[in-house]
Amino acid sequence: MIFKNLRKKLKRYAALTTGDFESIFRDFKVPSLPDIVVKLISLLRDPEVSPSQVASLLSYDPGLASRILQMVNSAHIGLTRPVSNLSQAVNILGLKQIETLVISYGVTRIIKDPRRENFDLAAFWTDSLFRALFAHELGKPSGREDEAFLGALLQDIALPVLLTEWFEAYKKAYLEAQRNRIRLSEAESRILKWHHAQAGA
Repeated sequence: MIFKNLRKKLKRYAALTTGDFESIFRDFKVPSLPDIVVKLISLLRDPEVSPSQVASLLSYDPGLASRILQMVNSAHIGLTRPVSNLSQAVNILGLKQIETLVISYGVTRIIKDPRRENFDLAAFWTDSLFRALFAHELGKPSGREDEAFLGALLQDIALPVLLTEWFEAYKKAYLEAQRNRIRLSEAESRILKWHHAQAGA
């Protein structure tokens, strides 16, 4: 049994150090999105849907409704007066952006907090969201702003997984970045020859 566990650890370490992402994530099962998110995505893809129908379903999840209202009242949107009505928020943001926000909300709900020192899951998602909003603006001229938003939002999606499922083999790079106060991707590239954004892709 000891040798079996040791062999398993060595195989995992070999996969990590060679960047064999297929092996690394083979046993990782992406959790299902919350029911409310699945229902909203289905509703938003109905060509006959109305903003009031979307707002009605949004109201069943206070956390998601709050996030929609935060977005519509953010400096990014630049309204002169605050909006507190969900139907109005849906009208202003548009169904495509609402769908993007619903998907991003769903993703943040299914990723476990690794609970590692110096890793703050809330800050991680805030940083990801700001990057996604910036990418959204950059994607507008090509008409691919929603793809750009989701791509940027999920750019670091592998990091919580590595810190949760693979920490024993991954921690050398993680701790190196903290100890020497360098970018995590730099420590990963130096030790593992790849970085978490590549793993996320």
